[in-house]
Amino acid sequence: MKTSFCSIAYRNLAGAGIPGMIGDLKAAGYDGLELWWPHVESKSDAELREIKSALDEAKLAVPMLSPYLGNFNLPMTNHDEMIARTRASAPVAEKLGAPLLRAFAGWTCECSSLTASEEYWQYNLKGFREMATIAANHGRTLAIETHSMTLADSVAGMKRLIDEADGRLRVNFQLDTLAENSKLPSGVAVYEALKPWIVHMHAHVLPTDAKEHGEQQQLLTALKRDGFAGYISIEHCSGKGDPKEVAVSGIAMMRSFK
Repeated sequence: MKTSFCSIAYRNLAGAGIPGMIGDLKAAGYDGLELWWPHVESKSDAELREIKSALDEAKLAVPMLSPYLGNFNLPMTNHDEMIARTRASAPVAEKLGAPLLRAFAGWTCECSSLTASEEYWQYNLKGFREMATIAANHGRTLAIETHSMTLADSVAGMKRLIDEADGRLRVNFQLDTLAENSKLPSGVAVYEALKPWIVHMHAHVLPTDAKEHGEQQQLLTALKRDGFAGYISIEHCSGKGDPKEVAVSGIAMMRSFK
């Protein structure tokens, strides 16, 4: 399995720069660096070329750029903002060689595929059609995270997005509440249902409870069994603690499945 680390772990580290992240991840033995949008949003073309050169030298890919597209709000007033962010981030992903743009489906933690109104669904579907086309024009693909309390928090919700918005949409797999919402017995069962569309996965060094830890182990075992071609990316959203230590712990966990 190919391993990656999301730079959001460095969000609270004052003065953290991409060269330092590259050094940490190269030393730890990762294959890729998933870049959080604020770390590159204001970079010039010259700076992006320098970053790409440093990544190439370290033999680190950028499997996904994370500009958090698709956060269409509940009042349904931010369509233009999401489209503008897609237009801004897609060429950056292209310059960095990142094939995927990370997206959420709807306003994170405030909507669900199980309860959203049809009007809100249509607002999101329209937006995703436009964003998918922009991404494709730059040779990129939108990877929707199966985050809890979004329109992608069930197998049915994720499939509706693909079927009705754009068949080019793909999945950034994160278990969260997928099994419960889909009435499936396990995370592996969810993985099997979404497998044709999964191109990236998020893993966590310290799952919140024993059940989540066991589910993650089973999922990683299943991906290893299937020879998953995408990246498994360690995500540490809070940014608490030393990100270098989190990176070392993450690669140790990942190697236990190789």
